[in-house]
Amino acid sequence: MALSRVEQQGSMTRTFDEKGKMIARMSNSGELCGVGSDFFVLQQGNVLKTFDEKCKIIKTMSNGNKILSVAGQTITIKNGNSNGQMFYDKNLKKTGSRS
Repeated sequence: MALSRVEQQGSMTRTFDEKGKMIARMSNSGELCGVGSDFFVLQQGNVLKTFDEKCKIIKTMSNGNKILSVAGQTITIKNGNSNGQMFYDKNLKKTGSRS
């Protein structure tokens, strides 16, 4: 089942498949930062959380930096105060960086 869309409305986060059918829902636990091919990312304060299409948590990480984008299987995060970037997968494993 492919993740097509994630919506936050009121106190709920809902996930939808490519046909527009709701897959799952959960109580909001942060700001929606982006949607990858089979996961989505929420940030609550300095905590970054990834979830699968069924709203099950994949991984949690402390992060004080800004999330720049989520696309495919990659989360791009600003590297501190510099213009650098760090790249993570949905398991919040660092996969690379750029200065």
